[in-house]
Amino acid sequence: MKTIIKIALPILIIVLAVGAYRWQMNNVPEPKKKAKQRMVPIVRFAPAQQIDGYRYQVSGYGTVEPAKKLEIVSEVAGKIIWVSENMKAGGLFKKNEWLYNIDDIDYKAALDAKMSALKSAEFSLQKVVEEADVSKKEWEIWSEASDIIKKPSKLVSYEPQLESAKAAVKSAESAVEIAESNLSKVRYKAPFDAVVTAESVEIGKVIRTGEPAGTLIGTESFEVYLPMSAKDAVRITFSSDRQKASEGYIELAEGKDSWRWNAFAERVLPDADSKTGMLQAVLVVPEPFDTINKTRPLLPLGASVKAVIKDRDTSDVVRIPDEALREGGVVWVIFNDNTVQIREVKIAEKRGDFIYLNSGISAGEKVITSNLNGVVDGMTVSTGVKTGGDK
Repeated sequence: MKTIIKIALPILIIVLAVGAYRWQMNNVPEPKKKAKQRMVPIVRFAPAQQIDGYRYQVSGYGTVEPAKKLEIVSEVAGKIIWVSENMKAGGLFKKNEWLYNIDDIDYKAALDAKMSALKSAEFSLQKVVEEADVSKKEWEIWSEASDIIKKPSKLVSYEPQLESAKAAVKSAESAVEIAESNLSKVRYKAPFDAVVTAESVEIGKVIRTGEPAGTLIGTESFEVYLPMSAKDAVRITFSSDRQKASEGYIELAEGKDSWRWNAFAERVLPDADSKTGMLQAVLVVPEPFDTINKTRPLLPLGASVKAVIKDRDTSDVVRIPDEALREGGVVWVIFNDNTVQIREVKIAEKRGDFIYLNSGISAGEKVITSNLNGVVDGMTVSTGVKTGGDK
């Protein structure tokens, strides 16, 4: 009996334990399901700003070049007897100021000789004219006496002699003109306001015909060659008349200092760059040597300068931060109920940290500047930090 109890008791305990476990598992209360909460993203935004009187502008970097450049070449030979003290690199001349003189003694003597030859030719012509008159009268008298009406020959009427004498006078006149021209070329003057960039004349030097004497650069204006795309070029007005052309400025920077000169768009060169496809716009810089009471330097040739040219026409546009523009030319706009609308916009220009729009956004509307994934029309956002817009 005791043996049976010893065997049955552990089995009974195990059975009761298993049964209790199964009952407990079958009666475990189910946990209450919690509704999933949707996360509303917090976004940064900026208000779109109205810009009145906006002018489209093109900017870039170009090189300063001379608008006028002239190499002075001697047209006659001779000894140089006078040179202006400004005839040196960096020397300035006003229009019609004298540069240098060549000895004119030989050219005056040559002119005197040609004038003498002209007087002689004129005397010979007059003599032939008088002889022709005498010959004509003698022929008339002979014809009346012989009762024979006959036209005189060319020799009798002196036609060849007159033609030869007239040709001699004309040749002598041409020789005088050449001598006068040579005499006038012994003195050289500046054809325009200029600065000397090179010279090779000095007193006592014998200069040959065709030998360079110096190089002059016009100081009334310089030019800047600015690379410009075709789409930008069609927005700019080019004209040699400053009053009609698009205007702007060029800026020369050196360290922390910078200086500006006014400029206007004059023309576009016909050939595009074969590698970049860019056109070359030519900007004119009037008065590049005006230092404004020495507060800025002379505009240096060959310098790389920043150029900004603005269209003459104005329009009203809306400005937004550049980070608000999304791929595909769209902007995310926040409505008053904090829902998002994806809006297509028409871009007038990208300038600096801003985008200028012709249409698609109204002034005062909030545009999202945050980066978000999976943005769809109508989604709800929470406005956080206001950014941009006041630069």
